[in-house]
Amino acid sequence: MAVKAQVVIGCQNAPMPSPNTERAYRSDWADFSAWCAARDRCALPSTPADVTAYVADLATKWRATTVRRRLAAIAARHRAIGLPSPTVDPAVKLGIARAERALRSRSHPTEPLGRGELQALVDALPDTTAGVRDRAIVLLGIGAGLRRSELAGLQVSDVRARAGGLLVRVRDRLGTVVRTALIPPGSSPATDAPSAWAAWIVISGLRSGPAFRTVDRHGNIGKGQMSDAAPAAIVKRSLIAAGLDPCRYGVGSLRRGLVLIAARSGLPDRGIAAQTGHKTLALVREYMRRDNLQQMNRMPSDPLPSEGTDVTGSLRRAEGG
Repeated sequence: MAVKAQVVIGCQNAPMPSPNTERAYRSDWADFSAWCAARDRCALPSTPADVTAYVADLATKWRATTVRRRLAAIAARHRAIGLPSPTVDPAVKLGIARAERALRSRSHPTEPLGRGELQALVDALPDTTAGVRDRAIVLLGIGAGLRRSELAGLQVSDVRARAGGLLVRVRDRLGTVVRTALIPPGSSPATDAPSAWAAWIVISGLRSGPAFRTVDRHGNIGKGQMSDAAPAAIVKRSLIAAGLDPCRYGVGSLRRGLVLIAARSGLPDRGIAAQTGHKTLALVREYMRRDNLQQMNRMPSDPLPSEGTDVTGSLRRAEGG
């Protein structure tokens, strides 16, 4: 009775997971249960050896974030009925470390978007409310070198049209303005960020608040700010529609695309970092080094990836004052 009382008290004091977390845990637990059933093993309670084998199997197919979430679901299911979690066993922790090391060794940074890929991306976007929003997200993302959290955090008041293009105030996760980026007109109507932004403002009717919001299948626009993960999902969906490999490209391809476009135009690394908001020059220089190696290894008959939107003019103007 004392043990049961402790379990009840522990469950009452435990923080309640959000509905989204509960749904994810149910899905993750179902995956682990199916894995155990296929191997004639017991899922509840599970043993450290089985969990370690499961982690090793997951690492061959999924990212580290998925592996960690599945383990959290296993731990939560055991704790819910008063059982110790097998995920705290030293053998499991060692297996997790090995899996994450293997995942890091296989991971590859996303490639930058060139003009051809960017053109294909925007051409694949539908002529719908969501498609107009997505075009603005893609073109402002590459034009200002925005992170996904910066795209999600943009406010309508942060984007202002001017003769030279768009002036964009960029905020951090706390909402503080950390830099200003100038995006000039694009090299073609389809890749023109100022017109993409104007089209989104017209169709959305937004005058204040979050710049980019959710859009349901009926074209209804949400009221709140989209999550940090939303820009990545939007870019991934657009890449698939354009026939581009989402394993090679992602939302980071927008930011990297700006870095390489500017570098190929002869702009200094400090000016590039000022536009993208990199706090140190090390990562900018690493992107430039990788691009140089790719160009050196490219066959003479292979055309170099073209630049995307004409974003370098803003850097030159910014450096000139």
